Amino acid sequence: MESDPPQPLPTDFHEHPGEIPPPPGFEGAYLIGDAPVSFTGFHTTVRVDWTDGDARTRTGARGAWLRFPHPLVEGEPTSAFAHLASLSDFGNALGGFETEGGWGYINVDITLYLNRAPQGDWFHLYSVARPATTGHGVVTTTISDAAGYLGQVVQATLANRRD
Repeated sequence: MESDPPQPLPTDFHEHPGEIPPPPGFEGAYLIGDAPVSFTGFHTTVRVDWTDGDARTRTGARGAWLRFPHPLVEGEPTSAFAHLASLSDFGNALGGFETEGGWGYINVDITLYLNRAPQGDWFHLYSVARPATTGHGVVTTTISDAAGYLGQVVQATLANRRD
């Protein structure tokens, strides 16, 4: 399948973080598992290089280059789309908004919209969380690869007590 030519990052999109540094080398990133998390799993094996905020910032808007360094199925090559699809779920974690009293938000729905086929295995996600006082919210994530803008992820979220 032939991919579309790379497109420049949009400059007029109000939530876009602006200039995004190039993706890191594998050595330049660290495991999300190095950040404070309460349990291990798929999310603790992802490589991350923060461009906006860091693992401890819970402001509702953060960005990072992400890479999953293992095949999704042992012994099988993982396509760029499969890498991106698995990483797109991290939008809520990046833009995650945590309220006082230990409430966070879990994903209840996710939709991935792409303008072209993804390239490579490093993807930049810039996520913005919009929690509502009614216990639900929306996270929107702008996705890019080294060639430029790719598309958006939209996640519906639901308040969840973290005890």
